[in-house]
Amino acid sequence: MKKILNSFLRIAFKGVILSYTIVTLILVSGLDLDDYKYTIEPKYDMIYPFVNGLARVELDGSFGYINGNQEIIKVQYEDASYFSNGLSPVKKDTYYGFINNKNQTVVPFEYDYAQAFHERGLAVVSKNNKYGLIDTKGRLELPLEYESIVIGQTCIIYEQDNRFGFMIDEVVYPALYNHMSVFSSGLAVVSINDKYGYINTENELVIDYKYDEAYDFQGDCAKIKMGETYGVMDLSGDLLLDTIYDDIEIFEDYIGVKVGYKWGYMTKDGRVLIEPTYDEINEFEKGMARVEINKKQGFIDENNNYIIEPIYRQMTSFSQGYSTVKVNIYYGFVDKNGEYIIEPYFDNASKFYDNNRAIVKHKKWGLIKRNYRFYYYLTALAPTILLLSLYYSVLVFKKRKNLIK
Repeated sequence: MKKILNSFLRIAFKGVILSYTIVTLILVSGLDLDDYKYTIEPKYDMIYPFVNGLARVELDGSFGYINGNQEIIKVQYEDASYFSNGLSPVKKDTYYGFINNKNQTVVPFEYDYAQAFHERGLAVVSKNNKYGLIDTKGRLELPLEYESIVIGQTCIIYEQDNRFGFMIDEVVYPALYNHMSVFSSGLAVVSINDKYGYINTENELVIDYKYDEAYDFQGDCAKIKMGETYGVMDLSGDLLLDTIYDDIEIFEDYIGVKVGYKWGYMTKDGRVLIEPTYDEINEFEKGMARVEINKKQGFIDENNNYIIEPIYRQMTSFSQGYSTVKVNIYYGFVDKNGEYIIEPYFDNASKFYDNNRAIVKHKKWGLIKRNYRFYYYLTALAPTILLLSLYYSVLVFKKRKNLIK
């Protein structure tokens, strides 16, 4: 009799679990779920891009900070930048200081202007129109005596008497140049008398002053201009592409060239990859590039085949697997197949960030996240999973008990 009762209870238990699971799956499948939900309701005049997990917000001319779910520093400052090295410059009572993400003052409010910290742990600050550098403790690393300062990865560019010089480690090179950029691939753009050339980190002229415009090296090549047309040269100053193009855009794998009003792609050894066809082109990322033709945007592959047809007024590059698109006057999101994951509804929208959040505007700015049906299934089936785990734990316990006997 006991065995019959136990068998009946096991069958009944399994039947209840199966019925509950089937009913749950049907109910969740039939739910009219939104494709997104707000983590922060639209209430701000502006939300700026996320940097290191935090975003600036603006309301009625004052600034604060949010994470992906809530306001962590209330709107109170006259100006603010982004957090870097754990600190952000903010303005209060006309002066700038630095706070941490707990809104504690780390560097006192004493500067007329301040920039966010560079990854090297230095920040540009100014008083009385003179600029210097501080470290993350607020100590002056460079006195407040320069007309401007730019921090590079390997150097610090300074301005004195409308001329630019630079510092590397403890070496200070004199301010000789009308213009100077930071070093890239070991070379920096400099100009004297409206002609541009390149110097190395020892202030030696490597590529002569002969260009009407010159740009930073991107990898092993740089865009240059002679007269009204552009070309590309290598680190030795040899031309990779002659100065015959109406514009140039250097990407990681290819070079964008403009002929007349149309853009195309070339390889870095001078082969035509895609003939100038498009009104706008962008970098290839994972074999896809965003292009514009006839005021509509889509994506092509490296064989110039459309992956997503150009039907959108605007598109962004893909982030977290999605592109933000504009249709008529509204913004939505599509996947890499061009299928809507969120229909166009918003007045404006950013890309999706690493925290699975997108900044969107519907009259005011707020934050959304994807609404995955999978999580509803998981939540609804939690009792089933718990009971099954308990059931099989009891079975295992009984088997072990019988083995001990």
